[in-house]
Amino acid sequence: MSEPSVRLVDDPHLMGPGARAWLESHGVHTNVAATILAGELAGPRRYDDQSWALVEDAGEVVGVAVQTSPHDALVPPIGATAAAAVAQAWHAVGRPLPGVVGNDDSGGAFARRWSDLTGASAEATLREGVHVLGTFVPADGVPGSGRTATPADLDAVLAWLTAFVEEALPGHPDPTGDEVLGRIRHGRHLLWEAGGLPVSLAVFHEPVGGLGRIGPVYTPPEHRRRGYAAAVTTLASRRVLDAGARPMLHTDLANPTSNGVYARLGFEQVGELTRWAFS
Repeated sequence: MSEPSVRLVDDPHLMGPGARAWLESHGVHTNVAATILAGELAGPRRYDDQSWALVEDAGEVVGVAVQTSPHDALVPPIGATAAAAVAQAWHAVGRPLPGVVGNDDSGGAFARRWSDLTGASAEATLREGVHVLGTFVPADGVPGSGRTATPADLDAVLAWLTAFVEEALPGHPDPTGDEVLGRIRHGRHLLWEAGGLPVSLAVFHEPVGGLGRIGPVYTPPEHRRRGYAAAVTTLASRRVLDAGARPMLHTDLANPTSNGVYARLGFEQVGELTRWAFS
């Protein structure tokens, strides 16, 4: 590839089919960005402040990154040179970034270039494993039953998702009631109930490119170590499989408990991501 050029687009409807095709063709490594794009193109805009960076070579899209304020930039495996060029482009328009998520090559190059441009430090605060379901070993026999959350569950679901962010992703923006309600209305939140009460939550996303991502999965501390997280993840996996897609998820590699749960269900690690926070 010759020296990459970067084109910034605020409206995903103006990106063209090449960007979506590139994201979908790169599977698990671009699924978060691909899911965001699919959601934006499916109906009314969900995010007011969003920037897509299209890396182009001879007019062809050869990489895509995205940042939705106030969240971290997502830099898929586009290569170190292209990642540095994206950092340069966002810096040139004065876009503020709290951090970046990517692999060591592309994400690391972006973080280093951003630090050079801004003088900000880049601290690695989270290592994530990227997992895809292999041979499914469902967690059947766990007491209770699963169901789809309804708008009546909004307060409880929002509280649990906020608790998840505080526990697993400190420093990240809390979810808003509007975005959670929107996903509930699309049937994307699942609850596991035991003794007539919700005890665990899983979110699953609209499949894109043959992959359906699960997460977050959250069980309040008082209900842990009873198999509920495995049960609700089993339910979410079945929903993704029923849609004709392959389940995938991300885990905090520093949490052996959750990694063990997903490994026993048949999820296999296929990659790693790092989150660098800018200060």
